[in-house]
Amino acid sequence: MNRLSLQTNVFTVGLVLSIIALIFGIGAWNLILSAQPRSYGQGYIPFMAALGLGLCGLALMLEAFKSGEAKSSEGLQWRKFFRGPVLSVLLLIAYAVFMNLLGFGPTTFLLMLVFFRIFRVYSWPLSLIVSGVTAISFHYIFRVWLFLPLPLGVFFS
Repeated sequence: MNRLSLQTNVFTVGLVLSIIALIFGIGAWNLILSAQPRSYGQGYIPFMAALGLGLCGLALMLEAFKSGEAKSSEGLQWRKFFRGPVLSVLLLIAYAVFMNLLGFGPTTFLLMLVFFRIFRVYSWPLSLIVSGVTAISFHYIFRVWLFLPLPLGVFFS
């Protein structure tokens, strides 16, 4: 029986999954510790999900070491690693930080614009148009249709 040929960098995917599992596992564990006595609290299911995700990440990294992928010079390409998952996580953290300051619409517009330009999805004019339409559409869906309170920011409040 032939082994499956993996197209992606298995070690990088395993490392990213393990880091995400660690971050969410710590948060879920804190929720479990702050629960009432004789209760698992709200963090039980997220902790189990993070544990499963971490085990999958470790299994992928182990598979990369067994196949020799992690030992080769192409095992972990830090430039691609930073540009993809790490940069995406940093952008989403910045999105959460600036949400209350700028408001939902402008922050969503800027996030989409930065994502499109960093990952070279569209040209500048098309990135501006798609980001604007996306921000306006999301604002309309969440605020008008679903009646959800969205942060307006300091400029619009």
